[in-house]
Formats: sequence, C-alpha cells, structure tokens
Amino acid sequence: MKKLYSLAQIQKQNLIYWHTSYKTIRKYVDYYQHILKPIKTGKRSGSRYYIEEKNLKEFVRMFENNELNF
Repeated sequence: MKKLYSLAQIQKQNLIYWHTSYKTIRKYVDYYQHILKPIKTGKRSGSRYYIEEKNLKEFVRMFENNELNF
C-alpha cells in the first residue's frame, strides 16, 4: 500500500529538512510538481495536497545530489 504524506506531515516530520515552513514547502510542491506529483483534493482554500513516499524520497535524493533543474 502506498504511503501518502500531507504537507503538514512533511513539515512536522521534517521530511524536507532544509525548509521548515509550510508556505515554503507548498511553493516547492507547486514548482516541482513534475517530480513530486501531488494529489490535490478540494478547491480554493479547502485544497489539500498529498505526496507519495516514493516521490518524496526521490525529490530529496535529487536535491542532495544537485540534480534538480530550475
């Protein structure tokens, strides 16, 4: 079964350890959505983002190895 993380869980568990604010993590999800592949539920202010564990680990690995393209 796939493990999904909400952005709040990512922030609280420091899974993206180089940024700790929710707003910054949200910007990362918007900018790197081709890597993170977020699952978005809801609309407007009620929207929630969920990230699969494998995509999150791949993103962290790419960041640590300077493989992210801006």
